[in-house]
Amino acid sequence: MTKGKLLFLILLMLSRSVFASGDHSLSDGLYIYEFEKITTNPDMEKMYADMGVQMKVYSIENYSSVIVKVTGGAFQDPVVQIDLTIDPSGRISSPGNSTVAGTYDKDGSIRWSGSREHYGTRADMTVTGTLRPVPVDLPAPPELNGTYHLMDEMMDREMIATVENGYLTFEPVVKEPEDELSSGWPVLVKSDGTFYSGIEFITRTEITYAADTDGTLKTTTADSTTYLSLEGSVSIQSGMIFNFYRSSSSAVDRQGDQGRTIYAGRKISDAQLADLDRETGGLSFNPDTGGKDVKGRKEKYPDWYLNPPAREGFYIGTGSKKLGDKDSAVRAAETFAAAGLALQIQVDVTAVIEYYTCEVEMDDITVVKEFYQSATEQISSIPLDYTVEKVFYDEKTKTACVMVSISKEKAYEAVRNSFQELERNRNTDLKGNSSEKVLEGLKP
Repeated sequence: MTKGKLLFLILLMLSRSVFASGDHSLSDGLYIYEFEKITTNPDMEKMYADMGVQMKVYSIENYSSVIVKVTGGAFQDPVVQIDLTIDPSGRISSPGNSTVAGTYDKDGSIRWSGSREHYGTRADMTVTGTLRPVPVDLPAPPELNGTYHLMDEMMDREMIATVENGYLTFEPVVKEPEDELSSGWPVLVKSDGTFYSGIEFITRTEITYAADTDGTLKTTTADSTTYLSLEGSVSIQSGMIFNFYRSSSSAVDRQGDQGRTIYAGRKISDAQLADLDRETGGLSFNPDTGGKDVKGRKEKYPDWYLNPPAREGFYIGTGSKKLGDKDSAVRAAETFAAAGLALQIQVDVTAVIEYYTCEVEMDDITVVKEFYQSATEQISSIPLDYTVEKVFYDEKTKTACVMVSISKEKAYEAVRNSFQELERNRNTDLKGNSSEKVLEGLKP
């Protein structure tokens, strides 16, 4: 065989190899990143071994519906906060961490591992999961872009949420240690304004010891699990509302109140964002204190806020907000009050659906249950034609309170319309269990 023919064959084999492997380049845009991350700590294991204890502690974290932004084949892992790069061959590396190596396949599967320093010791990480492009018609419309100032219902904590073409990130106004939402947990705002993401943290401890006098070793394992999830909606009219759940005993019950914190707020301007006090929180400007809000004043709340009235055939919701600008405070308080209405409606609708699915016999109830669970989760984003009944604002404490109401008849009609529209859009075979039939139990 001549050298020319040999060279030709080598080039042919190389070209076939490249063709077979294909181009793994990532296009710029948003990707859904779902993965499991396992972290071990060899330094800690050695420390225990030096003390004569064979103990292994590692964490397992499962993330669903997390969003990353890819630019030029690179993105930041939102959990580990390590910059990752995927080259055209699918090889994964990190420009700032030489220990990182992995692969990305054209089917979306991703695997990488590496080490980093964690609290002064070495942490070894292994990540497996999927990285897939967000469909072009899925992200929220541009009119929802902007910065939102949010506060929990107890007015203890403030958040800044930023929406950019469906890419939603959170940042506490005043950062605190071990804040679940402070490390960048991006989620996707869908075209209907809703969003959801969940995390499962498992801390696993394995201890190996001599069980018998003959030296037989036995290993025991103990798990400690924490579940986190957030879900909500954003709209031009209502601003942003979301529920943050935390549970350390069982999977999050997204229909209940256990472990839930409600955040709500409106879009703010760049000037208001610049006015935020990053040490104590608050948007208010008080000239007596050089621009910072006066602390220590006792908020004044009207009786109808502390003891909301009960009225047959109506839902009543109240909300409050402390802001220096009266109009902004009242709007934010109204958002909280409306969120309270939606929560009450959701509880009643859920009870009716659960009763129906328990009483009615059907061959395959799974599809029906999944449809109505999904529909119920969207109640918080249904526009409610409520009435603002009372508004209060205390100039001294810069606190607004609002009370809103809606008749149950009007609320149930909005729910029925929303469910029926969802039926039409999804074209789901509910096997005769239409929303009109299932919601018959909703009576004012």
